[in-house]
Amino acid sequence: MPKEEFDKILSDLEQEKVGQFIQDDVMREAVKKIMLHGIYTEGTLKKGEATVIDPYTNFAFMFASSFPSATPEQVGNNMKACWEGINLLINAYKDLEQYRPMQVPKPKENKAR
Repeated sequence: MPKEEFDKILSDLEQEKVGQFIQDDVMREAVKKIMLHGIYTEGTLKKGEATVIDPYTNFAFMFASSFPSATPEQVGNNMKACWEGINLLINAYKDLEQYRPMQVPKPKENKAR
């Protein structure tokens, strides 16, 4: 979604806060871990490590084994819904990147002056 669409629903203060959030790598990764905790298991989220969003990391095997009495169609439908949810989260985090302020290079000091 273009930044202009978000600007229509976010106040100036909210836009500023989102920009601050996206610049804080530690906070951004911590929030991502919390949001993914209910989706990912099997030890894929590690304390102190960056989160890699990979829906294939043991997710299919774990999900299918959790519902042994489910039909293949039920398992497939549930996995498809989870896959879509993960993709929505991935895309939301990509959209947040639009609020990362442009880095303006600092002018080099001319020691001759």
